[in-house]
Amino acid sequence: MTIQQFTLPQADDAETIIKLTEEMDSIDSALLQEASGIIKELNKALDRFELTQLLSGPYDKEAAVITITAGAGGTDAQVGPSILY
Repeated sequence: MTIQQFTLPQADDAETIIKLTEEMDSIDSALLQEASGIIKELNKALDRFELTQLLSGPYDKEAAVITITAGAGGTDAQVGPSILY
């Protein structure tokens, strides 16, 4: 499933709800909450899609080594890296 297939119907739903509330004389908070929920889900889907695209390169399935060392600050600066190890 592509991001377009997942998000376009939901984006259309949110846009329709917002247009309906703009046309109404009074504000329907339930409709606005529904639109807000849809938008939050769209943002989550977009975040997942961006991460997938970011980590889909030819070398992204390989292992990585991360080294954390203490910076300036003496003994206190060494506590953080030693806790992680």
